Amino acid sequence: ESALEERREQVMHGNMPSELSRAIDKDVRKIKSRCGLGCNLAVRSSAAEEDSEFSFAGQFETVLNVPLDHREVEKAYRKVIASLYSDKAAAYQQRLGYDLRDMKMAAACVVMVDASASGVVYSTDPEKDQSTLVINSTWGLGTAVVEGAVDADFFRLKKDPSHDIVEARAGAKTDMIMPREEGGVATVPTPEEKRGRPSITREQAAELARIAVSLEKHFRKPQDIEWAIDRAGKIFVLESRPPRISRNEQPAPGATTEEKALARKMGAAGKKGDACAAV
Repeated sequence: ESALEERREQVMHGNMPSELSRAIDKDVRKIKSRCGLGCNLAVRSSAAEEDSEFSFAGQFETVLNVPLDHREVEKAYRKVIASLYSDKAAAYQQRLGYDLRDMKMAAACVVMVDASASGVVYSTDPEKDQSTLVINSTWGLGTAVVEGAVDADFFRLKKDPSHDIVEARAGAKTDMIMPREEGGVATVPTPEEKRGRPSITREQAAELARIAVSLEKHFRKPQDIEWAIDRAGKIFVLESRPPRISRNEQPAPGATTEEKALARKMGAAGKKGDACAAV
């Protein structure tokens, strides 16, 4: 553990190569010129081994709502790279047979969606028959859904072109995660008028179902899809990967909180899988 801590300290506080610092500054300026000062970034891992047969979902750091300032982006970049040497990630890599010294990591900087609602859709229902899919949604950022930290809205829809809703339940959604003006995110109480109200409309649920079916067809296997809807009602796909959910199995090492939460709800268990799709 001391060796891992030393690595993390080196990444967090060591000198950054001047050419990398200049490149970050240059690209931050480019993003500013394209979207102005009103947009912030999500900085997240992109490790070569994440495209192997095992999923690294939830193992590495993601820094949300990073201001468009090269110093803030550098700090976020350091956090993401340092997470390669966290105790949790190192133990997971060792269990899979990876040599920590050989792991390669980049950090993807993605413009944040100003989300009114976000969540996850499973393109094939992991609990029932394969003719339905499942959507979980909440107000604000979808981190709470991914981490299983909110009583989210639940929808089960048909996968056929009708995308009829078979089952729907509005979650309590007592809290929501929102971007802070100064950067970063905060958990805040959900306004009373929103708590019992579904965070997405029937039309939005049907469109999410259409997208999910299309992605499953494209990748030729069921998908676990993170999505967000902006304040203008536009849907963004943030990430798509094969799910690590199956019934009647024990949770595998490294299963994310989201997968364990879904497992508890559905009698399923997170298991090994593989990552796919560029961030």
